[in-house]
Amino acid sequence: MTAQMVTPRIDWPVWTRFALTGHDLDIAVRRLGGDKALDRWRHSLRHRILTGTSFPPLDRPKRWDEANVVELLTFADGNISMLDCGAYNSPAPWAASRLGVRNVAGIDLNPRLPMSPHSHHIDYSCQNMMATAYHDASFDAIVSGSVVEHGVDWRAWLGECRRLIRPGGLLYVSTDVVHEEIDTSGLAAFGLPWNPLRPSEIAGMKDLFAEAGFEAAETPTPVLPDDLPVEFLDVEIGFVGFAVRVA
Repeated sequence: MTAQMVTPRIDWPVWTRFALTGHDLDIAVRRLGGDKALDRWRHSLRHRILTGTSFPPLDRPKRWDEANVVELLTFADGNISMLDCGAYNSPAPWAASRLGVRNVAGIDLNPRLPMSPHSHHIDYSCQNMMATAYHDASFDAIVSGSVVEHGVDWRAWLGECRRLIRPGGLLYVSTDVVHEEIDTSGLAAFGLPWNPLRPSEIAGMKDLFAEAGFEAAETPTPVLPDDLPVEFLDVEIGFVGFAVRVA
C-alpha cells in the first residue's frame, strides 16, 4: 500500500508589497525584532574564510526579504517543505531558522553555495531554477529574493514553480524596480543580464501569475519616488515582492 502525501492546509496570504524608500527598508528590519547579530557575524566570518568572498549578513534589502518570508512562514508550522531559488547570499535560511522550518532546500548556480550559512540543515545543490531535478509537488513553499532579474525567464521559472509546489502552496518572489525611463540594456551582474521591472510592467504581473496557475493580488501601476533607496550598477532601485499561491 502506497502512503499518500499529506499536504498541510495553510491559508497563505496573497499580496504585493513595495520597498521604495529607505524608511520601507527600516520598517522591515524593525519587524524582525531582536537580531542575532553575533550569529550572523560568525556565519559571515566562516563564509569569508572558506570561500574568500563576502557574505553580507546585515544588508538592508535582504533583511526586507527576510522580514517578508518570516511573516509568511508564520502562517505554517515547522513541518513544511520549502525551496529557496537563488540561495547564495539569500535571506531565506535566516527566516527558516527563526521559525524552526527544517525541511529546506536551496539551489543556485554558484558553486560556493554549500558554504552558505545554515548548511548543516539545508539541502543545498547547484541547479538551474528554471529546470530543476525535483519531483512534481515536492514543496509547500518556494521563495526567491531578488534573483529573477538576473537572467531568469519569468514564464519558464513560474511554470517550474507551479510544477514543484503542492496544491494550495505558496510562492514568494521579489525583484528590483527602476524608473520607467531607465535603460538597463547591456548591464549585467554576476555574469548575467540584469532585467529589473518598470512600473508599467508591475500592473500586468497578476495576469502573468494567473497564466502559470497562481492566484495573485491586483496591483496598480506604482508611482515611484524621485529617489529610490539603493544604488546598483549606478542605477537607483527599489523592490517589489509578490506573495501568490497555487490557484
